[in-house]
Formats: sequence, C-alpha cells, structure tokens
Amino acid sequence: AGMAKPCPTHELPPDDFRQVIGVNVTGCFLCARKALQQMIPRKSGRILNIGSISGQMSRPHSVAYTTSKFALDGMTRSLALDAREHGIAVSALDTPVAKTDEGETDKGETDTH
Repeated sequence: AGMAKPCPTHELPPDDFRQVIGVNVTGCFLCARKALQQMIPRKSGRILNIGSISGQMSRPHSVAYTTSKFALDGMTRSLALDAREHGIAVSALDTPVAKTDEGETDKGETDTH
C-alpha cells in the first residue's frame, strides 16, 4: 500500500513529491525499524514490504510514485542483508497495475491527486 500523486513531472509540486516519498519510503523504513527492534531479541521474524511493478518499470506521470517504489526495492534488499544475521527474513511483494473506476493504479494504492 502507499500513496500516489499522478502528475506530469514539470507540474508536480515539490511538497507532493516529498509527501509520496514520506509515506512510501520513510513510512516503510520506520515500520521496519520498529519491527526489527522487536524481532532481533527473538532472533526470528519476517518483514514483507508491499512494492509495485512500478518499482521495476516506470509509467508516465508517476515520477514520485515510481521513485518511491524503486527506493523501496533498494531498502528491502538492504534490510534483508542487515536482518539476515538475526534470523529475520525481509522481502517485498510487487503488486500489479489494475484498471479501476478512477483510472489505472496499482492494486492497494491510494490515488490522492
């Protein structure tokens, strides 16, 4: 899950870009950090980040969202390396693009624009 603000790059307000990154990247980081604090003492656990096909392939008018999902992929890989020594698995599930009444969005994503 996450947030998207579809908009041509040259029209996207910087605050909207920061908001998408804040929700989709910083939010996942904070959740993973808290989860690791609980899981490391137990030496077990699983963290599953919800990614998007947009983390593999860009689409028009999605610079903030695509950037956030590429970042989430990198963060997931890094977390997996950090957590492995503690018996904790970290992975991501990339959701597909779906056609909805409000247009084309990733399943589970909130289009707030």
